[in-house]
Amino acid sequence: LNQNSFQNMSESQTQEFETDPLPNGPHSSAGSQQSMAPTPFGTVNDTIFKSVVKIFVVRCSPNYSRPWQMSSQSHSSSTGFVISNKRIICNAHGVTYARSIRLRKHGDSKKYDAKIQHIGHECDLAILTVENDKFWRNLTPLT
Repeated sequence: LNQNSFQNMSESQTQEFETDPLPNGPHSSAGSQQSMAPTPFGTVNDTIFKSVVKIFVVRCSPNYSRPWQMSSQSHSSSTGFVISNKRIICNAHGVTYARSIRLRKHGDSKKYDAKIQHIGHECDLAILTVENDKFWRNLTPLT
């Protein structure tokens, strides 16, 4: 669907399009007992939240015009995904020049310290680890 065809739909058609899962699609509940959570974009499989973390970074970039000085600190946030062997994959640009990396699980207010295990600027991917075993409770790696 393009922008014009979506605008030409009636309100009931638009609402149905936004909330109905695709048959046998990635959000389909056919043959699945997993619960679905409503979002502004339709429904999302509830178990995905056990694989997604929010990343909070404090960074200090180098000052290339004055190499003996660092730029002022800045804060940013991004998203990471739990993968096998207690690792999190995220974008490299989100953790580049990080002085502090903290992760928060969905529905949890506690933040956990993380470290960069590997970073690949060419592919813009980074692998993070968390040493605190409490962080890994109730998390499910993506398969």
